[in-house]
Formats: sequence, structure tokens, C-alpha cells
Amino acid sequence: MEKEEVDVFTLLELAAENLQELFRRADVCAEIPETGEVSIKADMEWTMEAIMNILKDCMEHTPPGGTVRCSYEQNPLY
Repeated sequence: MEKEEVDVFTLLELAAENLQELFRRADVCAEIPETGEVSIKADMEWTMEAIMNILKDCMEHTPPGGTVRCSYEQNPLY
């Protein structure tokens, strides 16, 4: 694992982009608002794979025409 500063919005956008075709086929949208700069110290590839798995699970449990909404915020604890 190579930990580095990772922008959360970029991480979510890249994960959703990798699943774009699956979302299109399922007729489900992914909504990721940009809520300001929030970064984490993480391994980009491993974390993106984990986020992709979560997004895919959400997509599979969203009815056609629905939207998967991702939100994130800075937390004083981490």
C-alpha cells in the first residue's frame, strides 16, 4: 500500500467514471456534489476499488431511473 494525500471528490469521480457503462445500462445516475476540498491519506488504487464496490452495490439496489448520491465532509475526528 502506498499512502498519499487523495482528494475525496476526485476519488469518487474516478470510481463513478469507471462504472459509467454499468450505471448507463442499469438506467441509474451517480450524483457526486463537489463540497469543497477534503483529502484523506490513502492508497488511491485500493481505496478507489473499495469505493467502486460500494457504488456498484448501491447501483444494483437502485431501481431504474434512480440516483445514487454520494456525500462527504470533513470531520474533526479524522
